[in-house]
Amino acid sequence: MKCMQRFKELEPKLIYIWSLVLVVWASFLLYALLPGKWGIWIYTNSDTLYLASIFRDLFIDKSGISGWHLNAAPNFFPEMLIYFPIMALLKGTAASNMAFGLVNMTLVLILLNLFLRTLDPGLSLSRLSLFNLLFLCYPLSSVLGEGQIIPSQFLLPGYHAGQLINTLLAGICFFRYLRNRQLRDLLGMALVTALATLSDKLFLMAFVAPVSGYSLLHIVLRKDARMQLKVLASTLLSAACGLLLFRTISNLKEITFISTSWKMFYFVRIDEAFLALLRHFRSVLISFPLQGFLIMLALLFIPAAAFHLLYYGKAFSTGRMSPFETRSYRLLLFLLIQVVGVLFTPVINGTYMGAAHIRYNYVALLMGDMGLLYLILTKIPGTRTLKRYTPPLLGAFVLILSIILIGKGRDRSEERFADFVPESSLVLDSLQ
Repeated sequence: MKCMQRFKELEPKLIYIWSLVLVVWASFLLYALLPGKWGIWIYTNSDTLYLASIFRDLFIDKSGISGWHLNAAPNFFPEMLIYFPIMALLKGTAASNMAFGLVNMTLVLILLNLFLRTLDPGLSLSRLSLFNLLFLCYPLSSVLGEGQIIPSQFLLPGYHAGQLINTLLAGICFFRYLRNRQLRDLLGMALVTALATLSDKLFLMAFVAPVSGYSLLHIVLRKDARMQLKVLASTLLSAACGLLLFRTISNLKEITFISTSWKMFYFVRIDEAFLALLRHFRSVLISFPLQGFLIMLALLFIPAAAFHLLYYGKAFSTGRMSPFETRSYRLLLFLLIQVVGVLFTPVINGTYMGAAHIRYNYVALLMGDMGLLYLILTKIPGTRTLKRYTPPLLGAFVLILSIILIGKGRDRSEERFADFVPESSLVLDSLQ
């Protein structure tokens, strides 16, 4: 009797831990089940050799940094800090790329949980497990044969690998400051913003724009105007510092950053880029049900969030929002600006010309999915019945997914994961 009672107490924790493990497991299986040369090319192309080539220059050839031609998103933080120790430990390029992918996916998952818990400390483990299981759908879709392009963005050591991690880190500091008003959180946000802007200018739309829009709205409406002025000033000044540091490094002439002017602000191609985005999403909706479901959730979040913000408008203007409404309002406003900005910036720039350009806006898909799930969960009352049946339902869902993953792995042979490394190393490890 005591054992059963103890198990019921631990059940939400066990399900939560297992939901984390499943995401990492599914990510591992992505490498084990790569569909031939096309799948291997996605993970081992010129973009994904970028960090490996820098490692060679610095630590193997020891040729220094003079003469480098770096991408305009140089991946200084946090990608190099993660990749270089892995490369030093594993030696092989292919193995390092795969290890980086698993570490990156795990970090994103942990930071996503911290982001949600920071915003809403009352989120139960059962509900956090639902967010993890929704995130699981990304690697799971590829394991089930739905294509690699979208899920691979969470694993690749490519040019924009760190924007999601930086966005979540800065977002955690931002929402902690709104809640606790402690200077260390504001300084943490400023530091991450400066480093992230230096590393990847996509961060400007993923974080700087949403925070600036959030703060400006409150300043105009005179809601916590003094605090919001601090947030706005810190965000813009730290972003400017990142851009200035980027410019300073570029002017030293030791390093050349490859110009992106040829593919930026092509406003005459907005129509073409928008049609390319629609064609890509349409092809995913038709060919890949699970990935199409994830895209639909992200798109549905935009009108759903806008409607709820209008609903909260009266309570916000009168200052009568409950703590629960305040948390929901903060998340929805931040995510709405972020999702719309990140999703459509490549279209406005005229740079979204094909499926591979999802690397510019995959962050909008994930955050839109999480935002819509949060909206749905806020409409489910925390009744005793819900608390009683949520853990068993989640447990059943996790068990079913485990069976699918085990069966899929056995059908396609997990030995392919081991075989993949030496096969790719014929080319990749020539770097060393």
